[in-house]
Amino acid sequence: MWGQAPGWWPSPPRWPARAGSEADCVSAADILYDRDNLPLLERFHHSGLPILLADSRIPDLDPPGLTLLGTWQASTWPDLGEAGEYNRVRIFASEP
Repeated sequence: MWGQAPGWWPSPPRWPARAGSEADCVSAADILYDRDNLPLLERFHHSGLPILLADSRIPDLDPPGLTLLGTWQASTWPDLGEAGEYNRVRIFASEP
């Protein structure tokens, strides 16, 4: 997967050496359109940082260690004509 990353993207992504050294939290959205990206969730947990995840692609997603904060209807701007099923966005956060 990482072999196809553009030249400016570190391969694989480098996480802070210790939690909080470079970031306060991990936030990710629109990464699960490809189920091959699911292992990223484990990497997020190993960072030791709080996690905030938004997803609209996997309707039965129940990520371990994350709590559903809510579900919202949203669409792209400008409207790209995506299927309506992808307008339901769920936001998850790591448990304290």
